[in-house]
Amino acid sequence: MPVNAFAAMNKGEELKEFNYEPQALSPLDVEVKITHCGICHSDVHLIDDDWGSSVFPLVPGHEVVEIVSNYRKRCK
Repeated sequence: MPVNAFAAMNKGEELKEFNYEPQALSPLDVEVKITHCGICHSDVHLIDDDWGSSVFPLVPGHEVVEIVSNYRKRCK
């Protein structure tokens, strides 16, 4: 299922619509449906590559409200 997001395609650019296919879930992954997302000042630093560690395209926004939609129980 494709993910619809907004991304900076290059350093300092405005966010644009961006769609991608995520990797398959591994046994320890949890899939979530994000309902709300906030952008904080550290996201602005990442968009502008102020710390020299950004990888583009960059989808900012790590402060989210989500619903768990898929998970795998880990069996021992």
